[in-house]
Amino acid sequence: MLTTCNDHTCTMIEVTSGKLKPDAIFDYNRARKGVDVSDQIASYYNSLRKTVKWYRKLIIELICATSVANAWYIHK
Repeated sequence: MLTTCNDHTCTMIEVTSGKLKPDAIFDYNRARKGVDVSDQIASYYNSLRKTVKWYRKLIIELICATSVANAWYIHK
């Protein structure tokens, strides 16, 4: 994995394998979990209709899904 954020340090992980892995892997997995949660929450609230044009659907989806996911995360 290529990165410009971290240096080349490794950290011991406490899982079944117990292998050394770079810090960039930990940062990637941590960020990926947040995106997965955001996508999952946004999928529950579909505010689109069939009669709306595609570009309006896109704008509504971007605004509503992001705001719902952010509101839930702040509330949590």
